Order: sequence, then C-alpha cells, then structure tokens
Amino acid sequence: MALAQRRRRRHLSITSLIDVIFLLLLFFMLASTFTKLSEVDISSTARASGASSSDQQKMQLLVMENGVQLQNRPLPDAQLSGAIKSEMASSNNLVLRVAPQVSAQRLSDIIVQLQPIDGLQVTMVAAP
Repeated sequence: MALAQRRRRRHLSITSLIDVIFLLLLFFMLASTFTKLSEVDISSTARASGASSSDQQKMQLLVMENGVQLQNRPLPDAQLSGAIKSEMASSNNLVLRVAPQVSAQRLSDIIVQLQPIDGLQVTMVAAP
C-alpha cells in the first residue's frame, strides 16, 4: 500500500507579476498621447433674417475650406490677424461667414487666430 505523498507547495513569487505590471504601465504611458485641451469661447445671438443693412459697414471675413477672404480679397491664414488689425481703423465689427464645406477644425483654427485681437467683435453667420 502506497502512502499518499504529500506534495510540498511551492511559494509563489510575485516578482514576475510585478515585472508584467511594470511593463504594462510603461506600455500604456508611452502609447497614450497627452494633449492640452483648450476651449474657444463662442457667444451667439440669433437673428431672424440673414444679413442686415448694417453688415455693409462691418468687415466681412469668409472662411472657406482652402483659404479666407477679408473684404472679398483672398488672404493667407498667416496674415489674417495683421490684416484685421489694419482694417480695424474703420470698424471693429467683423462678420464671420462660413462656407458649407468648412470643417469644425478649420473654423476653430480661425477663431483661435481672432481671439487675441483686442476690441474685435465677431458675429458668425452661415454663408449662403
């Protein structure tokens, strides 16, 4: 009759578990992106009709998918704030028209360029 041998239990080593957790932590830290979230302050006022007669005295900025037009003149994005500052002598009101194909990111980029201009009042409308 064979006596049942008692198995001797080995103690579990948690060293390998710690190594795996460290590697996972390192992987997720390197794989994730850290972006700075910013917000764009937009205040809106509703209008019953499209363009009013007082829009003729305001600066007109048309945002298109591939460029902008200030007072019906094509303008590179890099020169936008300088051109608006020079036009502010006549009016500090800007009507921002947005073409239908413009993405939200493109519009946001233009608004971020307009924010640092002191005294500029922007009204945003959809372009016909």
